[in-house]
Amino acid sequence: WIVLAVGLFEYGFLKQFVRLFDILGYYVSRGTVQAAAAELSGDRLFASGMRYEGRTLLPMLGEHRVSSVFLEPVSVGNFGAICFSWIVLREWGRPLRMMIRLIPVVAIFVFADARFGLSISLLSIAAFAFSRLTGRVLVAVMPFTLIVALAWIGYTWPDVAWDNTLRGRILLGGQFLSKLDWSDVFALVPNFAFTADSGYAYTLVKIGLAGFAGMWLLFAFAPARDEVSWRYRVFVAIYVTLLLVISNSIYSIKTAALLWYLVGALDAKERAPSLAPARPAPRASLRRPRLRPA
Repeated sequence: WIVLAVGLFEYGFLKQFVRLFDILGYYVSRGTVQAAAAELSGDRLFASGMRYEGRTLLPMLGEHRVSSVFLEPVSVGNFGAICFSWIVLREWGRPLRMMIRLIPVVAIFVFADARFGLSISLLSIAAFAFSRLTGRVLVAVMPFTLIVALAWIGYTWPDVAWDNTLRGRILLGGQFLSKLDWSDVFALVPNFAFTADSGYAYTLVKIGLAGFAGMWLLFAFAPARDEVSWRYRVFVAIYVTLLLVISNSIYSIKTAALLWYLVGALDAKERAPSLAPARPAPRASLRRPRLRPA
């Protein structure tokens, strides 16, 4: 509700919002945006804060994509996907209650024009429904299968122009991967090229194939506490695998911290009963009560 409330304030009072929260100034201070480029921006929003080619969700709302407390709309979509999946998981078997609780999350998707977030959220329902049919080996090979497929796409169409559609972003991710050599794939040499729009390319040049494989296999084969825990882990595997196709935002602590906290909470051991000794009941007295005169 806080994210939605701040987002509504941003949408309705954009000038006041950017005056209170200097979004572009923050990213200039971080070094994410060049100061010269910031001077040319009239809206003082992050680069993805406007979709000039037109919205996908409710085009009547205009080009502005709400960023709320996250300062950029990509994290808003990721946050919405995490919230959506968690509500579906907790309210599984209570569809009416589930739909009511999902209303603010869907509103967040719409105002942020979060196409990926809404798509992966709807996919989470199928992931939960078929989690029993999803084995650990399938989870383990998912990202590596996509890496091979994307690299093949990049090698096949290396010079084709991409656009900001799903197909265009897949093509861009493949082109990023096709330009890496073996030293980049295993992160043996520093690589400072821009790879933020391809999560897999970013992962390989920063962590390396061996490091990523080790961490992913630990995640895939770690024991799950129960069926609910495994059900959510299947969703997380799909979420991470697909998000890495188009973005490195999976590494942003703004949403990654919440995601892995929920994964850990579901796998945590149940609390043992308290070991404090129970307070003994008062012993019954064998003495006859003394009668008092009225």
